[in-house]
Amino acid sequence: MVEICISSYPGLGHLVPLLQLGERLVSNEPSVRVRIFTQLGFQDEVKLESHVQPNASIEVRLLARTDLPTIENGMLYSLKDMDGTFSAAAIRYYEDLGSKPSVVINGQLVGWGEVVAEHFGVPLWVFHASPAFTIPLYIQEGATTPPPWRLTPPPSPDSMQCECSFHERPKPVRIPLLGAIEYDEMPQMPPSPLFEMFVRSFRGLTKASGILCNDVDELYNEAMLEFINSAVPVMNIGPLCLADSRLKAASSHLSKWLDQFPANSVVFVSLGSWCDLSAADVVELAMGLERCNRPVLWAYRGRSIQNEHFLQEDRQACCEVDERNLPLGWEPRVSHRVLVAPWVNQAAVLKHPSVGCFITHCGWNGLLESIAYRGLPVVAIPLAAEQVINSRLVTDVYHIGIRVWKSRVLERLDRDKIVDAINTVMNHGRFRINAHRLHRLASVDNNNKVQQFLKAIQKS
Repeated sequence: MVEICISSYPGLGHLVPLLQLGERLVSNEPSVRVRIFTQLGFQDEVKLESHVQPNASIEVRLLARTDLPTIENGMLYSLKDMDGTFSAAAIRYYEDLGSKPSVVINGQLVGWGEVVAEHFGVPLWVFHASPAFTIPLYIQEGATTPPPWRLTPPPSPDSMQCECSFHERPKPVRIPLLGAIEYDEMPQMPPSPLFEMFVRSFRGLTKASGILCNDVDELYNEAMLEFINSAVPVMNIGPLCLADSRLKAASSHLSKWLDQFPANSVVFVSLGSWCDLSAADVVELAMGLERCNRPVLWAYRGRSIQNEHFLQEDRQACCEVDERNLPLGWEPRVSHRVLVAPWVNQAAVLKHPSVGCFITHCGWNGLLESIAYRGLPVVAIPLAAEQVINSRLVTDVYHIGIRVWKSRVLERLDRDKIVDAINTVMNHGRFRINAHRLHRLASVDNNNKVQQFLKAIQKS
């Protein structure tokens, strides 16, 4: 029996690709058993149950919430004791079983798996759920001490927005395909336990036996692949979503709604679950979706109460809004062709033939799904992390979409730009042609690399 222990950063967006990884490993080797240790908020637990089918060989061990009391806020919670709490729980679990893992895989941004691997004397690997070319960038980020920037504190503890200035302006980083990456295009965050944990995880990348990445070699040229492997060995084993047999179909209500529209006619909007738009930006997006005069499915849960104090200035600057920050009277005006849902099964929606355009924050999970499932044109609204760099892939490298802003820190959303972007990617065939070409490149079978990984851990 090959026992694989996986550490996952809290949150469904990090857990789902790890479940897909488990599915790929189990399908290649029946003797594999996967246990994923993580913690989820109550809402994510409900989504998980409706999102996946059970698999006897893949177990999700949800750790107690008592040590992370504010996890419902998404990524922004106290994490100073997370490494010790999670590693101790995993070690205790295996010792109670009277067994040990064959290998430990650290999920992205997680460091505590290293402790478990050292305790049991087994290999440590890392799973990277962002594009592979960010690995050398993150390693460089972890090696930069102190960081060459100065961050003005955000307006509230729940905000990721902060002003960035530099002690000495760093030179752009040049990488294949993308060219110059300005330092302010890199992920940035105010000093905090969360930031410290990220930096520790970046430094830990060089300690691993290797890195498994949810990416595809065929999406890059030879120079980029050399850059990706310049710091540590990387196995691109994606797109994992194509091997995922656990995914459930869209709900009957949602399927019926999508079925009423012609092929490639619906605009699907999904901007992630943890990084909110400001109230003024929500209004601009809503008005742009109204003016585009197309059917729209918008995955939008509304503004959380914890962030309300951050929005007072925004509210004064825009029109009257309801409790979800949508313009008053907007929903009745658009209800015949717009469906707003607090959560949808994104993969199932992206597969539906009526969807013709994806408005996304350029999180890698969703972007790779949109490419791998059907090859959809994209309107990019990057919000955080490496999403600004990902959006440059969309616009400058793959030419499958348009970006409506460079950064949420530098710009506000504009309804006219949103309408123009939607109409351009929907009406000009070159974006769909390029997306279909990319889809063909991404539709690959990387089982040989998965088998290579399994052989490596069985020999160790």
